[in-house]
Amino acid sequence: MHPMDRPLDRRLTRHLATAIAVKLAALAGLWWFLVRDHAMDAGTEQTAAHLLVPIPSNASSSGTPK
Repeated sequence: MHPMDRPLDRRLTRHLATAIAVKLAALAGLWWFLVRDHAMDAGTEQTAAHLLVPIPSNASSSGTPK
């Protein structure tokens, strides 16, 4: 007899699969309503200031050196 043929094992497997599916659906829903439309408009200067990295004086605003 295969171990997964027992009714308790099948019920546990079904329960765990259902729990994982519900959690994935909840995460997808949270992402859909809270994150998907969130956009960050950070240029070179803002990124460098956030990371506390000084910008060289010969760098352009597009991020490519002159």
